[in-house]
Amino acid sequence: MDPQLKVLQVLLDAAPEWREVKGLRRAKAVRCCQALCGLRWAGEGEAEGGLCFTARCPDSGRCCRRNVAARAGSFVAFVWETTETLQASSSRERVIALNSCNDLGIYELHIQDGICDVANTHSCSNEALKKIVESKNLSLASSFTVKILSFKSNKSCILLDNCVLLHLTWLEGTSEAADLGGFKLCLPPGTPERITDGQICQEMLFLLDSTGWIYIYDTVDGKRLGSINLSLCHDGETGEANDVCHLSCLSRLWLSPDLKVAVVVNCFNFAVCVNLNTFFRKHPEYLQCTSKACDDAPLKAPAGIDEDDLASSIYSDKVLNLSFQTDR
Repeated sequence: MDPQLKVLQVLLDAAPEWREVKGLRRAKAVRCCQALCGLRWAGEGEAEGGLCFTARCPDSGRCCRRNVAARAGSFVAFVWETTETLQASSSRERVIALNSCNDLGIYELHIQDGICDVANTHSCSNEALKKIVESKNLSLASSFTVKILSFKSNKSCILLDNCVLLHLTWLEGTSEAADLGGFKLCLPPGTPERITDGQICQEMLFLLDSTGWIYIYDTVDGKRLGSINLSLCHDGETGEANDVCHLSCLSRLWLSPDLKVAVVVNCFNFAVCVNLNTFFRKHPEYLQCTSKACDDAPLKAPAGIDEDDLASSIYSDKVLNLSFQTDR
């Protein structure tokens, strides 16, 4: 095997309980496959769009299952909660779910004595989302889209109409979402209608434009950090499929946790892989620069300081307004 090839190892659980879980869409596991959640297809005498939870009981090793119907409409998306550290109890897991009426809800899966129980602990309706947006002097169309970007340690990031980012928290002892802040993203004109996917990685929001662009924003203050022109990554790497894909119908985006690689897929299941480090080294002009160091004039060290001296590195960091320290 080529030592430069990267291999993704996948563990397939052979337990019959998992194999019997059928009729699910977008199923996702958590805690090393200790629990599974998916969207249900309609069965005989059943409504489509419910959540189906399947979990392995930690005490007996057996599996239990529970179906949950949406209070209105049908469920269209969900995200498992992640935490900074491992939870003290492996019998409690939570998801944030979105229904077709743009209502959000937190559903807590509790496993005890071989029985699964699911409780709807928090909710945030379509109207509540509108009120949060209006309180920030922002506006939304009467019919707007909602995308769950993340759910981590009681906090979630929600993207509305592909241009408004909300930070919500779900506190214990309350049943509603609390507002942590929000802002409108400065996207190029006409772009929100073309955004097909988004992902948060290392406090940065990556938005996929179906015409072949990725826009990068800071999730803390909404500042634009840069962009990626996928057409510059296309030539030479995927030329053989030019007649099939022109990077004009991209639909999905994935990022590696270390932010080294981005993968985009179009409606023909054609994928383009981008090495982000290589792209920004070749095309630094796509990084958003706001400091005075972005002028055409070259950066010069103060008189009397050697460019290889540590003082020169410290000076460069200060002038460039870098958020990291250079080890030399």
